[in-house]
Amino acid sequence: MRLYGIDILRGIAAFGIVGCHLLTEPRTAAGSAILHFCGMNVAVFAVLAGYFTHILPEGLGASLRHRLGRLVPIYVLWTLVFLFVQFILKMVHHEGLAQYGQIGFWISVVFKGCGSGGYLWFIIALIYTQVMALFILRKPVSIVVPLMLAASGIGLSILMPYWNGHGHFMFRLFGFVWLGIALRRVSYGTWRLYGVGALFALILHVVLQSWVHPTLRDLLVSVPLCLFAARLPTCFATPRISAVARFLGKTSLGVYLMHPLTARLGNVLLEHVFAAPYGPGVVLLDWLLAWVGALGLAAVFCSIPSTRRFVQ
Repeated sequence: MRLYGIDILRGIAAFGIVGCHLLTEPRTAAGSAILHFCGMNVAVFAVLAGYFTHILPEGLGASLRHRLGRLVPIYVLWTLVFLFVQFILKMVHHEGLAQYGQIGFWISVVFKGCGSGGYLWFIIALIYTQVMALFILRKPVSIVVPLMLAASGIGLSILMPYWNGHGHFMFRLFGFVWLGIALRRVSYGTWRLYGVGALFALILHVVLQSWVHPTLRDLLVSVPLCLFAARLPTCFATPRISAVARFLGKTSLGVYLMHPLTARLGNVLLEHVFAAPYGPGVVLLDWLLAWVGALGLAAVFCSIPSTRRFVQ
């Protein structure tokens, strides 16, 4: 089987979504490097790759370059806005400003986005809004709506000092529900790509966490995951297996959405109620509860006639 560039791009996007939420503990050098990589692309690159690779033909073409080119000035502008807001906040809270004289800080701001919790929200809001407009309203929208969403991101970051753009529950609620609605026309290969990829990463992560050195575990999980996800669209030939993969993929969005709540619930049950140390059991319980929550969420959506077609 031949892997095309588009397939690799899809695989990297899937890795960005699941990788940053699995490779967390213990924090090894390899794990930290992977987390930094995911922090740069999980909120922006995954959406860009997933969106453009389904609306464009096999070659990325001039349209992709044009769309990305329009985002570059916005990215630069919002970087300056973020730096200004952060500078004001540090002055108000009487924090040190020495980092502004360090080259490493500026490199981190431009290429990493300082944890995706600041100005990257603006680009995400732009992308999500345009996706919703193109697929639902069949026309582009004014810049006012993305600006309002971006302003809400600034408000959250000011009111909640530890707010993180791709980790906050309300961000997931907005982003992934509407992205799932917007991409309702995409073939089920997309859903099984993310669903089975996430399930594979979970199993591999839990197994390696128990018996393999953490640094080796991080490398073993991250290196093959991109290629594995890239091959998923052609891995399932029989209708029955494809149906199962489609079901898993549909609920994967719900799993990602419910994860912040179920993670806290799983930790409370095992660590405080049953006095069990953090380990594979907590991870498994976390994800099992997430699947139950995802199924419940899908059932609620399917029971509403006006939204039924969005989840079918």
